[in-house]
Amino acid sequence: MRVALVLGFLLHAPALAGNGFWQHVGTGPISEGGAICTRLCFHPAGDPIIAYHDMAAGGKASVQRFRAGAWEYLGAPASASVGTAWYNAIACDAAGSVFLGSRDYMVGGKFVVRVLHPGSGSWETVGTSGASPDEAHHTWLELDPSGMPVIAFQDRGTNPIDMASVMRFDPANGAWNFVGPRGFSHDTSAYNSVKVAADGTLYAAHSDVGLISGAEVGLLSVRRYDPAANSWVTLGNPLFSEVSSLNAVLELDRNGTPWVALHRYHQSIRVYRFDGTDWQAVGGSASGTERPTFESEGYRQWTSLCFDSQNRPHVAYQLFDYGHKGKVRRFNGTDWVALTDTPFSIGGADYLVLGISPQDVPYVAYRDMGASTRLVVQRFIEDPVIYGSPASNSLGCAADVWASGGLSSSNANPCWFGANQLFSQKNAMPLWSRTAGNTPFGGSTLLLGPPIRRTVLLSTGGGTHGPDCSGTLLHDWNAYFLTSPSGLNPGEFLFAQYWIRDPGLQGSTYLTRAVRYLVQP
Repeated sequence: MRVALVLGFLLHAPALAGNGFWQHVGTGPISEGGAICTRLCFHPAGDPIIAYHDMAAGGKASVQRFRAGAWEYLGAPASASVGTAWYNAIACDAAGSVFLGSRDYMVGGKFVVRVLHPGSGSWETVGTSGASPDEAHHTWLELDPSGMPVIAFQDRGTNPIDMASVMRFDPANGAWNFVGPRGFSHDTSAYNSVKVAADGTLYAAHSDVGLISGAEVGLLSVRRYDPAANSWVTLGNPLFSEVSSLNAVLELDRNGTPWVALHRYHQSIRVYRFDGTDWQAVGGSASGTERPTFESEGYRQWTSLCFDSQNRPHVAYQLFDYGHKGKVRRFNGTDWVALTDTPFSIGGADYLVLGISPQDVPYVAYRDMGASTRLVVQRFIEDPVIYGSPASNSLGCAADVWASGGLSSSNANPCWFGANQLFSQKNAMPLWSRTAGNTPFGGSTLLLGPPIRRTVLLSTGGGTHGPDCSGTLLHDWNAYFLTSPSGLNPGEFLFAQYWIRDPGLQGSTYLTRAVRYLVQP
């Protein structure tokens, strides 16, 4: 198997916490010079795609994709915008088309959306020369279920100026149309974002100078679009954020539930979840006892809030007391736990953005002040990783799974996947795929994404004098793939769990927790 990732560029030793560490993606900083306004999305194949204001090219937008072990420009360098690009926003559809939205100074600071289709070598403008009729700030871009772009922005053409507006592209006539009234915030907006649920429901969020609580001005407003009334309806208590909402961001979790994260200046990051009626705080300070900050032109940065396949929220931020270096935390159901004890950047992690790939791998992209302000991309590696919640069999026993050894494309040493506390003397099978999932399966959960591969039929063994929980399973992936090649390359991931027969359960089967392995050379 060829080596699919070149993961050199170890400017400093990896930051370790347990079995996880941050690993540089590529052989060095990916930009030729300084980079700001970074944004991140993922190709359907899982490759990270990075957009940024390319200071080596006069501030035009460049977009790069990491594929087959190297970073490559999508289109020519600095070709993703017409002029100088700010407030970049990026999204990728299921076919691999990449959309980039920017405030473009070549067209008077309007919000311009461009697209690069698979197989094309050049970027095309979506619609007319500017999506927004006037200047746009704090821009955001999402795709609806049909793949059409939806944008949110601070609209300089409203009265008063800079109110929140949302627009959607109509491919039937090639026009951009406002969603609801133009300028639907109470007053001046900032940190505008929009999200589209799987059923097409639109949500928008922004700070709003018209929302006041005591001495605090500019609280966070979150709304849902009502197509019947052609209006934006406030979700929950409009004063729930309590303080001025800096670097606020809206995100939908894997179930389509709205969440928001905001920065309380040099104090904490707060995360809230909408319960259908009002907003509930999640886990106290999402930055723990550390003081977060967004110091590099903070008005152009947003807090990152992302969810993995198990619906665990992650946040990224700069450390105010540690040279503005970068940190990521994950909520474990009770607390916000740092992925690593030490920061992942050399210097200040400016214009920091976090994303989680289809393989459940957290990626960060940022301008590293310790690397001549050039753009650096890292990913967080845990190997192996046990994930998912245990399910009980019909005897009331929850399977205990474990993994050891390394999955390798060339090393024959064992790579074990084991389980115990199983229903005895029943057929079982290891299943695997290239992505994680989270789909109900009877009384358990299918933790693999499609397509799912079958392997070999095994027996749980154990007691022979009646059903009990003495069954065990043991499977060596390296030995299996010597005779049944996986097609996985070094740097890719394998996700696996056991399927087991159980006549006492509805459907007569259940699934264990799952494991993720990183394929080594």
